[in-house]
Amino acid sequence: MFKFSIFCLLIIVGSICSAQSNYTALITEPQIGTKEAADNLIKVINDINKRKNIAQVIVLGNITANGKFDEFIWAQEILDGLNAPYFVIGGEKDYLLSEGKGSEISSLWGDNKKIFYDKNFNLFCLNTILPEYSSDNHINAETLSWLKDAIAKTNSKRIISFSYYPLSIADNSSKFFEMTLDYKLFSFVSKEEKQKSEIPTLEGFYLNRKNDWGYFLIYTKKDSVFIKKILGEEVKKKTKPEIIKSKFAPITLFKSIKPVKTFSSVDVIWSANFEKNIISSPVINDDKIFAAFKDGTIICLSSKGNEKWKYDSHGKSQNSITTSENLLIVSSNDGDISTLNLNTGPPVQIIGIGEKLDGITVVDLEENSKGIVAGTINGNLYCYNLSTLEQVWTNQISNEAIRAPIVYSKNKIFFKDKEGTLYCISANNGLLIWEITSSKGGWKNNPSKLNINKGTTLSVVGNNLFLIDDFGNLFCIDALLGTVDWNIKNIDANRMIRMDSKNNLIIPTTKNKIISISNKSRKILSEIELPPDRKSTVITDLQNIGNNLMISFDDGWVYRIKPKQNPEKIFRGGSAPVVSLNDINGDCLVTDYDGNFTLLKISSGNK
Repeated sequence: MFKFSIFCLLIIVGSICSAQSNYTALITEPQIGTKEAADNLIKVINDINKRKNIAQVIVLGNITANGKFDEFIWAQEILDGLNAPYFVIGGEKDYLLSEGKGSEISSLWGDNKKIFYDKNFNLFCLNTILPEYSSDNHINAETLSWLKDAIAKTNSKRIISFSYYPLSIADNSSKFFEMTLDYKLFSFVSKEEKQKSEIPTLEGFYLNRKNDWGYFLIYTKKDSVFIKKILGEEVKKKTKPEIIKSKFAPITLFKSIKPVKTFSSVDVIWSANFEKNIISSPVINDDKIFAAFKDGTIICLSSKGNEKWKYDSHGKSQNSITTSENLLIVSSNDGDISTLNLNTGPPVQIIGIGEKLDGITVVDLEENSKGIVAGTINGNLYCYNLSTLEQVWTNQISNEAIRAPIVYSKNKIFFKDKEGTLYCISANNGLLIWEITSSKGGWKNNPSKLNINKGTTLSVVGNNLFLIDDFGNLFCIDALLGTVDWNIKNIDANRMIRMDSKNNLIIPTTKNKIISISNKSRKILSEIELPPDRKSTVITDLQNIGNNLMISFDDGWVYRIKPKQNPEKIFRGGSAPVVSLNDINGDCLVTDYDGNFTLLKISSGNK
């Protein structure tokens, strides 16, 4: 495989002989972060601008080198120099390393899916990365709904697709291929992985050439795809370019892929499907279910699954929601905090902070009032009166981004920053009570991990503050004194801590186990080994509901463990990751990434 620092693909729309053909330029893997990468991208853009009949430009792959916001801005400034309109499809560094989990792309460039129609073929630009679930490749529900409408409008039976990973490795790829069984496909990808078929693809090229750049000229004739490889240094030498010939392949090859079917060994009380993506757990309050979707839609359901009201915030609701005093508090990714009426839905008040948020919590203030505390990626902490949204106090407690969660207990607020420093501040005035650096506390910090299996978790039980670091080690901190009482390392803890009825810690691990740790003896009490087929999956939630320990996974499965019994699989609604499990009157509400809500009958056993 040939590799270049930047490469550009020129797709000739129409036949080889057409003198008036329009071109689509494809730039991959710019990885802006160094001057050399920026210079290479500028050279590519200058070359594209010299060419005639460029209809549009597609930028595919890692736009940035490290997911930093200033790298996104730098890339945008360079790409805006294109004479033709362009469309961006990000890569794993943009989604998994950035503070906004790739929301920077939508903020700067818009949607992450696009189709260009032509009478001879269609260009599909798709994203299969789920930034909240780094190990998954999934075509989300919103994209599938969009695809259904887009495919219905096509004039040709040939498709050229552009995606960071091959579409064929998406866990629900069958849904795409079922829509296009009569079509033929050729794919361009930025990172090639093991595929499920022999559909031809061309892998993207990476930043490993020095002081030069490369691009391809691509054209089609009937079912053939011709790829003319051109290097910057060879252009100067007037070297004859190499031409690679390939073909569109029939999508009927994918007929053998079996779609995921719904499975349930317990009664389903009700289900609702909204075909909208959701990443935060619904909130249950007085037999009402509140949920905020990524597109800004906020809904209220009854405990029977009926929609009571819906509100469109016209924002990207990336953060968790919470309730207090008949108000629903929602924070948007771009820095808005809204309070909504729990019963009717209309916003009561909205305030814009002007900074990206990463976590909110509700606290008790003086004079029996409550406040909303929000942390930002600039290291600022803001407190607003819940009823009026007037600012109570503010404090730039850190020079680094504040990382969710923000935890409140007994007039104290606990949180970590990006560098791993743990803070305790007063809820009344925002003043620092104590802080512990990662080196002093002994926990490890790695905010650049491309992995959701592990990550920081904070939980308060009495005067104990429990912390799981980025490498899965457990620490117990005295919440009053700010000192580390004890720790258990090398347990590969996942991102969550739950408590049982005896206040023992229940912690899932990345080693296919669930461990119970005594809060008193500070020792591991027991380990539950999960079935072998769970080793390649990630636990996404864990809840005690009655005598049942409910476990959900990133491949859509829900398991149950009864006392003194082995784990059993009880439900799977699809391949989308399960976002959360909630207890509703002793039954289990399952919510998945694609906006499917299912209430399972748990309280009275199986069918």
